[in-house]
Amino acid sequence: MPTLHEKAEKYFSSPLPSPTPQLTGHISQQFDQQLQHLHQRTLEMGGLVEEQTTLALMALLHQDTQLAEQVISRNRRVNAYEISLDEICVNLLVRQRPAGLDLRFVKATIKTVTDLERIGDEAKSMAYQAIALEQQENYLRYLPQLETLGWQTRHNLHETLNAFARLDLNAAEAVYAKAHVLKEDTFLRLSGQVLQYMFDDAQAIPHVLEMLWAGRALERISERSCNICNYVSYCVSGKIRHTH
Repeated sequence: MPTLHEKAEKYFSSPLPSPTPQLTGHISQQFDQQLQHLHQRTLEMGGLVEEQTTLALMALLHQDTQLAEQVISRNRRVNAYEISLDEICVNLLVRQRPAGLDLRFVKATIKTVTDLERIGDEAKSMAYQAIALEQQENYLRYLPQLETLGWQTRHNLHETLNAFARLDLNAAEAVYAKAHVLKEDTFLRLSGQVLQYMFDDAQAIPHVLEMLWAGRALERISERSCNICNYVSYCVSGKIRHTH
């Protein structure tokens, strides 16, 4: 049987870049190493969450319940990352007392880790929707555009993680704009179409509702991506913007 990576290989984007050099150059080499370690571990969590999102979307689109079940079981790894990274951040704050960019980076990382954990939960929700729709034939005929929306959302998540990896303000702003438009425009239209299907065909209601929950999960992933872009902006510029 193909592995998770083999089944999803053609959908994965390029690997995330190495941590940014902006977090080096301190008098304490140990502090440099601790910040780099925190950054690298957060990127590892981001990579896992992106993979979970990809595989959950594949399970939904291809009615692959075995893949869905594996996504659900692997979610504990996402939770373990959150616990570990929270501990690293607390230790840095207590022992090193960072200031300026370093303090903003640690605070931004704490918030980023929280949003990554929630994206993992949304991927798990999509996996549950895939299982719930197992016996329904050709359910994608109700919302064929969900596939496009799913891959757009996942692509924006990957670009968000790229921006975090480089602490790239311009990249974060660009991804925020795309993800925000996707959330505000596309998902609103999707909800309207769902309501129309329900009015037109009462028998389709159970299938369409499950698809709507999957669409809502993608919408929340898009919101979390916007949040992480905002954290990058705060880390680099110190400006605080509203998050979801």
